[in-house]
Amino acid sequence: MDNETAMDLAIQQILEFLDAKKYSRARDEILKYNTVDIAEILEEIIEELGIEKTIILFRIFPKDVAAEVFAYLPIDDQVEIISGITD
Repeated sequence: MDNETAMDLAIQQILEFLDAKKYSRARDEILKYNTVDIAEILEEIIEELGIEKTIILFRIFPKDVAAEVFAYLPIDDQVEIISGITD
């Protein structure tokens, strides 16, 4: 199985965890990846499930990981996350 297929499967698993409100399982699965990949996964989550689930997940990341991942997100996603957290 190539790397992209493995990533797609991981994203599907993470989306299922989030959909079932198993946030810590989703976080644990995501934290297996590097910060650039995590940013990509979060973009997928925003597309598939919306910003609310993404923010929940983002808030339970370790602070250092959250800060690093945030830097890799597109500006519009950063703005959405900030405004969602401050609401």
